Amino acid sequence: VENLQAALEAAQRTGDAERVETLNHQFHREINLAAGSPKLAWFLGSAARYAPRRFYPTIHGWPEASVEDHHAVIDALRRKDEAAAGQAMRGHVQHAGGE
Repeated sequence: VENLQAALEAAQRTGDAERVETLNHQFHREINLAAGSPKLAWFLGSAARYAPRRFYPTIHGWPEASVEDHHAVIDALRRKDEAAAGQAMRGHVQHAGGE
């Protein structure tokens, strides 16, 4: 995920919103697959039908949240701290969603 994050940050710097969205999706997909949670996979598949990814970059602050918040998730994963990773991801989803 660290390589994805580096590429995401590079795309953000150049203003390539479509690439940011694609890389952000890949970042979250990798983490979600690593979680091995069928319930999470079901929920995300259901939610995606109602919030198409192409609209994410139009949410005020979303691209910045995707760049900034991922560092806490990566740090927790590097430390193998599942609770901190979950907390960081929940905070990121709330922040990126405009809450």
